[in-house]
Amino acid sequence: MKTLITLLSSLLIVSSLSACQSGSSALPLTSVVRLQAQASSRVVYHVVPDAKSGTWLIKREGIAQAVGSFRTKEEAVAAGRAFGRSHALGQLIVHKANGQIEIEYTYGNDPAHTVG
Repeated sequence: MKTLITLLSSLLIVSSLSACQSGSSALPLTSVVRLQAQASSRVVYHVVPDAKSGTWLIKREGIAQAVGSFRTKEEAVAAGRAFGRSHALGQLIVHKANGQIEIEYTYGNDPAHTVG
């Protein structure tokens, strides 16, 4: 969740700087507040390897216990995408075997992209 909020904040800063350089106004404060509220209400799942069992787990942020365990990464990703889609605002972050983030999927009402 921190990663998403940091990313949104960075995008807002870049957008504001671009707007200043082009002479147009920056995003209104209400847009910033709306983006932060949306980011904080997103349900985030992670597909991660479990070295002990050799399986792939789906973990939901804020919940200690895994919500799913799968023999293959492909099965875990498919189930994780279904979990993410089941929420109005969902996200799936897929990790590599070494723990690095491989890819992210977001579902629901993503903020509109701004030119800049």
